[in-house]
Amino acid sequence: MSDLRQAYDAILLGLVTSLEKRAGVGEIKLLQKSAASSAQISRWEAKFGVKLPTDLIDFLHITDGMHLVWDARMATGEIAPLGSLHLHGLSDMRTVDCPAGPDDISAETENPKSPRDGHQGDVVELDKCGGDGMIGLVYPSPGSEATPPSVWFADRAGTWHYVARSFTDYIKLMTIHLGIPGWQYAFTTTGLSPISQQWFVVYAPLRLEMILTQRDAFLDDWHSTMVGHPPTVKIEVNKLLAEAQNERESRKTADEKAATEVKASMVQA
Repeated sequence: MSDLRQAYDAILLGLVTSLEKRAGVGEIKLLQKSAASSAQISRWEAKFGVKLPTDLIDFLHITDGMHLVWDARMATGEIAPLGSLHLHGLSDMRTVDCPAGPDDISAETENPKSPRDGHQGDVVELDKCGGDGMIGLVYPSPGSEATPPSVWFADRAGTWHYVARSFTDYIKLMTIHLGIPGWQYAFTTTGLSPISQQWFVVYAPLRLEMILTQRDAFLDDWHSTMVGHPPTVKIEVNKLLAEAQNERESRKTADEKAATEVKASMVQA
């Protein structure tokens, strides 16, 4: 494995290796990115007046942005680009305005409130999500420096949705969802599109089952409380990681069983 693949594999919890072994996955393309220097990061922070969190700085010291794309291999033999795991580098990261929602930003509460127009904290754009929306690193209002920034998703309508407590947790979630287009909508009231759900059925059925189960509970709670702001869709990262590990082990067991059966048939022949 090349140094680039090793770096991506380490950051993405072994995803590159996993994809290479999956049936139905074609070419995996990794965009080469050099590491950002401390001087470059300091210049960015001075330009935008924002102090980046330590985990994001550590990421930038490894690779100044990320872009992994993998192809789906159809039963017909057709190949089509599908998964995309992307994060801006320093040259594309910028602060943006907040469209709507209360301005008390905190991932420490059960239902974190979303940024709104006039929110005094900063929002740093991390990804445009292929045109499906925007991922932003949202900072608390001034005077709340002790609270670290959390990660939110702004959908196409400009509504913000809480996704992860930290940049590190967002990378884990992006990995777990394989970069399937529109996966961020699992954290919204809209939910995954039918097309996204179809791709999850093929490549991550256990993940889809968990998403839909949690979504049903979320909507039941929303409609029963009838509050002005719906409760946040919260997916437990550690639980998802455990599910991903179980899925990999099940896949490995099935592959080993198939290989044993093939060897047995060859011996009998």
